[in-house]
Amino acid sequence: SLLPGQSVTIEIPLAKGWNFISLPLIVDDPAISAVFSSIAGKYDQVCRYNPAAKKFEYFVANNPEYTQFTNLETAKGYQVIVSSECILRITGRIPNTNYTSSLLTGWQMLGYPSKNRTKVSDAFSNLVKGTNYDRISRYDKSTNTFVDLTPADYLEPGVSYFIREPK
Repeated sequence: SLLPGQSVTIEIPLAKGWNFISLPLIVDDPAISAVFSSIAGKYDQVCRYNPAAKKFEYFVANNPEYTQFTNLETAKGYQVIVSSECILRITGRIPNTNYTSSLLTGWQMLGYPSKNRTKVSDAFSNLVKGTNYDRISRYDKSTNTFVDLTPADYLEPGVSYFIREPK
């Protein structure tokens, strides 16, 4: 059994085009170039949603003029565009399972900080549906649609989810 603080490597399969991912581990170097070193030359952009500003922000490889952030944060959601199918390998430490993220009103992109898949009901046991959030969705690349999750569904490590705080 893996314990918080233990070092592990996870693999996140990426399809050509946009992929919705998250950083499920605590990494020594959160710079995008370090986290994505296993796919160097295959990614063009990384974007994140800033819920406070209600806008997307971008990292554009080899074009600092358009880059608005350079580091990734554990348990935040991101979109990355890759030029071909590849495997993103991330090595880091397993976060404390009590990790919580403060939610702002509206939509935000989050990941679940774990090496293991976790039921939605367990992952968000400290949040009340209808009060703290009203929707959790993931993007299904095979159908190009957003799919709402139920409490019985699972959150997967390395996947980005959209959660909406209704207030």
